[in-house]
Amino acid sequence: MKKNNLTDKERQTKALEEGKLIEKYWNDPSHNKTVHRVIIGDSRNMTKSVVDNSVHLIVTSPPYFNAKEYSQWSTIEKYLEDMKKTFIECFRVLQPRRKFCLNISDLPERGDSGVRWIPLGPEL
Repeated sequence: MKKNNLTDKERQTKALEEGKLIEKYWNDPSHNKTVHRVIIGDSRNMTKSVVDNSVHLIVTSPPYFNAKEYSQWSTIEKYLEDMKKTFIECFRVLQPRRKFCLNISDLPERGDSGVRWIPLGPEL
C-alpha cells in the first residue's frame, strides 16, 4: 500500500506501529550503554520535546515542493521560508560539531522545452 493513499487514521496507526518497533529494537538497553532516542515527526514541533544542544545527529528528509500531494506552499519563496524555520529549529537542538544530514531532491520545473532541474540544496 502506497503511503500517500493512506487515510489519516491509517497513517496514525502506522506511526504508532513504527513507534512500538523503535521502542522495542532501538531503545533496548541490552544493545549498549548509550541512550538513543529516535523522534519521528514534524521537526518544526521540536520546541516542546527537545532541549537546546542535546542532539548528536539529525537526519531529515523535508517535504518536496510541489512534487507530492502533500505540498502546501504556493510559491518557492514560501517553501524556502518554511524550510529555513525548520532548519533553525534543527540547529538549535544540535550540539556543536555534530552532524546534520539533509536528504533533498532537485526541483523539477516543467516548461515548453521540457523539464529542467533546479538544485534546491544551495538554496537551503
